[in-house]
Amino acid sequence: MAEYLKRGMSRDESHAADAKLRETVAGILENMTNYGALFLGPETNVAYGDKVIGTNHTLPTKGAARYTGGLWVGKFLKTVTYQEVAPEASAMVGEYCSRLCEIENFAAHKRQADLRVSRYSDVRGAL
Repeated sequence: MAEYLKRGMSRDESHAADAKLRETVAGILENMTNYGALFLGPETNVAYGDKVIGTNHTLPTKGAARYTGGLWVGKFLKTVTYQEVAPEASAMVGEYCSRLCEIENFAAHKRQADLRVSRYSDVRGAL
């Protein structure tokens, strides 16, 4: 039985279907990542997902579940990021950044990194 489940999960992962029904729950969730919605156990069904338990049927098709999941409220939320680097870390990171930018021929980026290295090297050396 275990081998049967492994083969089925492997096939399912490569297919990346929009919705999957699984009557056997044990070990399924931990071993599957490519699906739009996963309905586990005989008590769960697609109609519940479409209408009343929080998901919906706006799901990725044509194998798109390999890189995206189903539509949910988080898809409409704006995400923002920020970065803050301590002075001593700026000198250290700047050295790596400068070398990488030189390899990639990003002259202006390299100058930004070099400026931070020269500006914050004393702080780094004091540690």
